[in-house]
Amino acid sequence: MNAAGEPLANLHINFDVLRSTGSISASQGTPSKPNGLTLARNLQITTDPFGRAQVWLKVGKQAGLGANVDKAAHPALGEDFTFTASTQQGAVAKVNADMGTHQIAETNAQP
Repeated sequence: MNAAGEPLANLHINFDVLRSTGSISASQGTPSKPNGLTLARNLQITTDPFGRAQVWLKVGKQAGLGANVDKAAHPALGEDFTFTASTQQGAVAKVNADMGTHQIAETNAQP
């Protein structure tokens, strides 16, 4: 909102993933791939008539407090807005060998 309390419509807000391997998209369930290959880590979203802009965050692989940090910015806002998402590590679902052998084993699997 501006100093008079009116919505700031049609502003181009820059959203950026600052920390994690996460990605952002313009709508829920629809990954944004600006270059056609990789998920978006930076998007520009235009505010609606009510001055609102939103993105959907898919958290990255890192777990823990403050593992995912994102920013929304525009010069007219005066300062950047930072958002933090904390995640908790779940149970192991699979183990990948990291020696180039491409071996995968399910948890509790028997040879």
